[in-house]
Amino acid sequence: MLVKFFKIKFIFLSVIFLFLYSSKSYSLLSQETDLNTRDENFQYSNATYFSMSVTSTFALLTLSAIGSYQRPPEFNGFDNPEDRHITYDNYIRNITNPVMDKDNFFLNYIAHPYAGSIYYLTARNSNFSIFESFLTAVTMSTFWEYGPEGLMEYVSIQDLIITPVLGSAFGELFYQVNTRIIKNNHKLFNSKILGYTFLTLSDPMYAFLTLSPPLRKILKQSGNHSKNNNNNNINQNPNNLMYSGWQFSKDTVKLQIRFPI
Repeated sequence: MLVKFFKIKFIFLSVIFLFLYSSKSYSLLSQETDLNTRDENFQYSNATYFSMSVTSTFALLTLSAIGSYQRPPEFNGFDNPEDRHITYDNYIRNITNPVMDKDNFFLNYIAHPYAGSIYYLTARNSNFSIFESFLTAVTMSTFWEYGPEGLMEYVSIQDLIITPVLGSAFGELFYQVNTRIIKNNHKLFNSKILGYTFLTLSDPMYAFLTLSPPLRKILKQSGNHSKNNNNNNINQNPNNLMYSGWQFSKDTVKLQIRFPI
């Protein structure tokens, strides 16, 4: 029991560390303004987009967990229905005994990497670097395996590796193609229909947040707020540069906490 406790402690401390690193990495490592200028006609706050995207993704994961629980027990790797019940003992068993799952090829090598690309793009669309976005994908994938899905089935070794690794590869490909589509007035092969279709299918969270009128309005307001903050910082002291909450001058480095609206 003591060994299991330390295993669980290590797992959750690792998850917390990865999440804190990936979510704060933009402030610590990036030397870009908080304003995202990927689309010149629609600029938004990176911090606001990231928080909205993470919240929406976790809401989607919750719905996925509910759907997963409705599947037959054998689909989750259990012959006895009692083994699939959500209890403390079953949860500890599931997360401390990772297995090579028997899911089909489509689920393991298409569906899971696609989910991983959504995790990756949550950060990449917030102006995270490729490495930071990969860490975010690792964090969110690990949270899913040891969190909601761990309540219902054994942790999958393939999913811990395939989802963030292939997902990040797919995600960066989608990001580069979609950036070109956005800069081309949302056209693909000179067609806006194809452009918006590819954008929606390859990056559904970005499409949801930027095409839904109320959410788009929030993001646009956040962009205006970031513009005003940047202009005020420059006007107050043109010798200082403001990078993501960190203020750099010739002689000092100061952390300034800012909350997006």
